Amino acid sequence: MAIKKFFMTFTIIVFCFLIGAGVVLIQVLNTAEAKAIDDALDAIENDIDIPNNSSEANDSVFTPYFAIEPFNTLLMVKDKVGANTDAIMLVNMDTISNKISVMSIPRDTIVSTDLNKDKLDNDIMNMVYANHNLDIERTIEYIGNELDCNIKYGVVMNLKAFREIINQLGGVDFTVPALMDYDDPYQDLHIFFEPGLQHFNGEEAEKLLRFRRNNDDVTESYWNGSDLNRIKVQQDFIQELIKQKTKFIYGAKINSIIQLIFDNLNTNIPSDEIVKYLPEVLKADLNNIEFITLPTHDTIDFIHLVPERDAIEKIIKSNFKGLK
Repeated sequence: MAIKKFFMTFTIIVFCFLIGAGVVLIQVLNTAEAKAIDDALDAIENDIDIPNNSSEANDSVFTPYFAIEPFNTLLMVKDKVGANTDAIMLVNMDTISNKISVMSIPRDTIVSTDLNKDKLDNDIMNMVYANHNLDIERTIEYIGNELDCNIKYGVVMNLKAFREIINQLGGVDFTVPALMDYDDPYQDLHIFFEPGLQHFNGEEAEKLLRFRRNNDDVTESYWNGSDLNRIKVQQDFIQELIKQKTKFIYGAKINSIIQLIFDNLNTNIPSDEIVKYLPEVLKADLNNIEFITLPTHDTIDFIHLVPERDAIEKIIKSNFKGLK
């Protein structure tokens, strides 16, 4: 089985940069808001409380904005060649309790409509963006209807920057849960990682997060080709990345990392809204992100996944409330 290039890994970091640093540093430089942002970033770096800015200018921008409900953002990562979004996550930012919830949506989750008009009922989540002509607004409306939740923003990122960003962060230490041994001569792709703790550079992390099955002659029961074990590895990798690199992210490399992200990003988030949300997002505890996987069950082929509507409804109501 050919493995399509995709990642869900970097999307939560993209989200934190997008809302928490990048656009603001680039677009409101030399403004009162930028001064407040610099103070907030300094506070994070030095492990002190984020300072309150008492200027009337900042009050007029920030103060009225935060007595609102949480908001949801759909984060997608697509192959740099194709338009399918093989990594999909729903992120809830609760600006009242300063909590982030992240729900991974398996790419192979079956949707309720015939997207490609082939009269078959096996169309899946990773087709939605492509079948809505790469329109973010239409995509978040469709997936919002599928999950019965309000989604305010959408972010789509390609994979061009992934390896370089991981390398700029100095790599990540990660424990491989089971033997990974896969070869695809058509892609000139060769993946081999022994179980246990290892240090991953950008290229190695890319392979780690693409993996979901071994070669046919490998007797290893952990991997069965489904998205679910791969999602678990990706979520664990995100947590290790945040744990190991949170402070480094706000250091000297931030400008080059931001530039890489924005060179490879498509979003409907206005820069003025990023400025408004920044102080609250910066207060969120990145080490206390709640990771969830969309409840599904396997079909007979162990590839397509059927959404479990009742369980999804409960999760949406408890973790993903939000305004459009």
